[in-house]
Amino acid sequence: VRNGNVSPLVDGKGKGGSVIEMKLNPANRGLLATVSHDQCIKVHDLKAETYDTLHDTGDKDHWPTSIDFSPAGDIVACDNLGWLRMFDPQGLQTAQTRLFKCKVQQLQLHPFNPHVMITASNDRLISVFDLRKLPQQDDVTK
Repeated sequence: VRNGNVSPLVDGKGKGGSVIEMKLNPANRGLLATVSHDQCIKVHDLKAETYDTLHDTGDKDHWPTSIDFSPAGDIVACDNLGWLRMFDPQGLQTAQTRLFKCKVQQLQLHPFNPHVMITASNDRLISVFDLRKLPQQDDVTK
């Protein structure tokens, strides 16, 4: 709310660009991460009113579905093809691996143990992972 009026913090892109999920960074409340149908993972600086695109699939049939921050500001995101991507607090991709052969609906990091992640996916399972024990992919450009 600015001057008593509600103003958008993040402008939408119109058709096909709706935000699917958003999370505030617990280490820096001025940063908001979003995943959206425009195939992008973005971090918005709410004070500077700017954003950085961390990942863009470039494929209208491949989009991120869920995102979360660790207590230290690391970012974990998953997508509709079962991929998990991890980014450091500066936004550099540090890992990726395919966890599922189907869409991951939601992920959440444990609030006190950043190595523990829980997911819900279209395989109708809730899964718990230790991020330190995930298989790593060599190519982080997908």
